[in-house]
Amino acid sequence: MLLGLALRLGLTIDLVIDMSDEIKSIIEKVLTLIGYEDDKDAFINEFMNLCMQKSLVDYKNVLPEARKKELHQILQGSDPTIVKEQIGPYIKTEEFVQLFTKNIQEFLQDYFQTIMPTLSLEQKNGLDTYFTSLKAGQ
Repeated sequence: MLLGLALRLGLTIDLVIDMSDEIKSIIEKVLTLIGYEDDKDAFINEFMNLCMQKSLVDYKNVLPEARKKELHQILQGSDPTIVKEQIGPYIKTEEFVQLFTKNIQEFLQDYFQTIMPTLSLEQKNGLDTYFTSLKAGQ
């Protein structure tokens, strides 16, 4: 139910987390390196939405009962603009950001485990070089 609400409202990470552009850029580069031929923007948006939805569910589960009800009521709103405005304080918390970061990492790991057996040696080497350059830039 909460997942459907989040999807319906288009709650994406770029509304709340400054790192979204960096993450989107990394995902786009990975998709390019593996030769992904479908709509990259659609993939990235779906990936980010799934991370947001999972994070909202996880976050709701750690909230005290009164805050759970508040969050649920906010997500029931029919005006996406108002909902996005009201949900801001919830998703800007350190706890939410930690959950979101954890979910991004888990979703990326799952994705890589899925695609690695299908990649050529050249694609794997390209990813290795790219990730090495990311680590060097930190």
